[in-house]
Amino acid sequence: MSNVINNEDIKVKVSGSFGSLFSKTNVTIGATDKFVYKEIAQGRNSGTKIFPQNRIDSYGIEVFQERKHFLYSVLFIIILPVAIFLNQIYNWVPIDIERNTLLIISGLAGLVFFIIWLLSRKLTFEINTISKQKLQIELKTTNSENVENFIKFLNKSIKEN
Repeated sequence: MSNVINNEDIKVKVSGSFGSLFSKTNVTIGATDKFVYKEIAQGRNSGTKIFPQNRIDSYGIEVFQERKHFLYSVLFIIILPVAIFLNQIYNWVPIDIERNTLLIISGLAGLVFFIIWLLSRKLTFEINTISKQKLQIELKTTNSENVENFIKFLNKSIKEN
């Protein structure tokens, strides 16, 4: 914890971590009556960013997925097999491969891209500031009740100001 922030001043906070087993980064987003802060700690290094509450533009929960992986899966599972059945792709293949083998390879590649797309899903709690900076934390590593309390606190404190 930074020396700038007293523990008794902190009203709500959300903590989580990301990274591998050997290089773990801990992230804490917290709020007091006057400001919101983000603290990042990785090994011995740590840093704290502080933003006054009147600089908070918006906040909420955001879902992110890589669309390109989904598009690749649609290409390999639907479009490519249809083209193979219509003899559009089959005649372009330079080596002699059976049509069924091409369909299996296309389906497996599409399945791999679909699994990658499912695994790329991230649910994050995000706070945007007027200066276009984002304070965000991935929700799979934190308690959702803490996020709910954080949002309630921000709603209450912004109404008061």
